[in-house]
Amino acid sequence: MTSLLLYQRIAHQLAEDIRQGVYLPGERVPSVRKLSQQLNVSHATVLQAYANLEDQGMIRARPQSGFYVHHTPALTAPTPDIALVERPALVTRSSIINRMRDAGVVVGPDEVVITHGCVDALQMSLRVLTRPGDLIAAESPSYYGLLQLADLLGLKVIEIPCDPDTGLSLDALQLAASQWPIKALVLTARLSNPLGGSMPDVRQKQLLKLAARFDIQIVEDDIYGELMFDQGPIRALKANDQEGRVIYCSSFSKTISPGVRIGWILPGRYREEIQRLQTFSTHSACSVTQMGVAAYLENGGYDRHLRSIRQEYRKNLSAFQLAVQRYFPQGTQMTRPTGGFILWVSLPARINTKDLHALALEKGISIAPGLIFSNTEQFNHCVRLNCALPWTIEAERALKTLGELAVQLCRQAA
Repeated sequence: MTSLLLYQRIAHQLAEDIRQGVYLPGERVPSVRKLSQQLNVSHATVLQAYANLEDQGMIRARPQSGFYVHHTPALTAPTPDIALVERPALVTRSSIINRMRDAGVVVGPDEVVITHGCVDALQMSLRVLTRPGDLIAAESPSYYGLLQLADLLGLKVIEIPCDPDTGLSLDALQLAASQWPIKALVLTARLSNPLGGSMPDVRQKQLLKLAARFDIQIVEDDIYGELMFDQGPIRALKANDQEGRVIYCSSFSKTISPGVRIGWILPGRYREEIQRLQTFSTHSACSVTQMGVAAYLENGGYDRHLRSIRQEYRKNLSAFQLAVQRYFPQGTQMTRPTGGFILWVSLPARINTKDLHALALEKGISIAPGLIFSNTEQFNHCVRLNCALPWTIEAERALKTLGELAVQLCRQAA
């Protein structure tokens, strides 16, 4: 079974085409409609692939004409010291252990399993916990990659409502668990995607009690955890796990670079099963990259980098929020993230953001419409904005244009 999701395979092939010169810098890649027809996949899948390539800095949208190859070297970890390369992979595990202490988690080197990114970690976790046909629970709205991963593994997903301020609805989870045999719950306790919310410590403990009552195993995706603006108040869910019920997954792809595919699992009670599964994995993290990242973590460069991007993202989010408040239709609501670079915007219900996406793309503006974050249609009026790019005059113009397009759609639907 392939370990790549459908949207990842599409993104990977396009990225390879770009590297091989099939599409040159400045050249247009196929439109969403054309590529979906060529590959016989949904528009949502192509949108996910293009969002992935945008995150890697490989493509950019241009006014009136779609997506083009964008040649910008991605931020990567520094070149490792030769002496470090000769040291065992324990260096990376030790570095991760030190990072985990900041999240409130204390583990030993033998409890850390290195993976090829966070999606690989999530996939192995779910393969250990479930079988095709099983039911899992997930936050709603949810990370689109998780929805595709569940489909790839033949799993059914029940979507549990999530609040930007308090996290997963425990009442809704309890109701679902009392009616259906939920094998596992996948959630992000710190800075969920796309809401950007976090679950307070007291609710984390309540969740673990509920999971124990119904014997639900938990997979925690903490890929954004180190981007919290204030590190003290909220720890990882794994920090409160006394039973080994939580399998913790994370990666450096959101903090160092999308190209740094080094992730890890803290498997808890499932260590042997995860290690056995990894033995047959088709992916393994490059040892040289591991050593480079380890050096970056140990010499203080990573901490300086985190402080810098947290400050930058905080400023960007504030600027984006003010622009949405100023330019978007009356009745628009948005989240107030306490970290990261994602802003979730709820437009008036009569707007379909799939239409907004098409209009925006004609203006060279790329957004992630709400339809890709759920298997239902309940978020069709929502949009996720990526605030990682610097706030500039051009960014404000783009938000103003996006708001004007949303106002236009509002009037047409009235």
